[in-house]
Amino acid sequence: MFVITYRNYLENVSVHRFEDAPTAKAWLDAQTDQALSGFVAAGPLDIGGSKKFMVDLFNALAREGDTPIGPNGFNNKETGQNRIFARLNDNFGNAPVTAFTSQPTQDSPATESTEENDMTTKKKAARKTNGAAKKPRAKSTNSIQSIVERMVARERGATKKEIIAEILAKVPGRDETKTDNTVRGLLSVLGRAKGTDKVTKTKDDKRGNVYSR
Repeated sequence: MFVITYRNYLENVSVHRFEDAPTAKAWLDAQTDQALSGFVAAGPLDIGGSKKFMVDLFNALAREGDTPIGPNGFNNKETGQNRIFARLNDNFGNAPVTAFTSQPTQDSPATESTEENDMTTKKKAARKTNGAAKKPRAKSTNSIQSIVERMVARERGATKKEIIAEILAKVPGRDETKTDNTVRGLLSVLGRAKGTDKVTKTKDDKRGNVYSR
């Protein structure tokens, strides 16, 4: 779970890692610097924006030795989302977890006036620029990621086909091809995790490739 922040157009890009989405969102909402933009990335689908934005973000997240991508960008948007999220895991997956507890300060009243609430809302909206934050889709992404993680954690693991079938049953009307791409990207990311979080793939004669952790 990551929060990516930056100033202006991807200047001073910074990445913070969190245990869960509510803490990440609370931390981001608590930032008072109006020049700061950012978004929560719980999975590939949380990464959006224009083609140029995604290319520049991918390169901004690079570390020494990483291969940059040219201006032609990715083959398609989903490939870009998956590669950016994979780079986040590769370069920041072992970063210390940011601890944050949202509490009112001693000088802050327990309740705010309507005017103060309006100002807070405007400050939050000002940070969500460049089309990078996709809040309405975050819940769906978290649901898909949780299904993947739950199924690979089963004693018998799960195949990609079984995971996709479960997602389509839980989220009626979802496009099967997009779901396949998303699951493939998540399994790829989880396969590069460390320690007990890593998902491994084994061949089963009857079921095919089985993913488990």
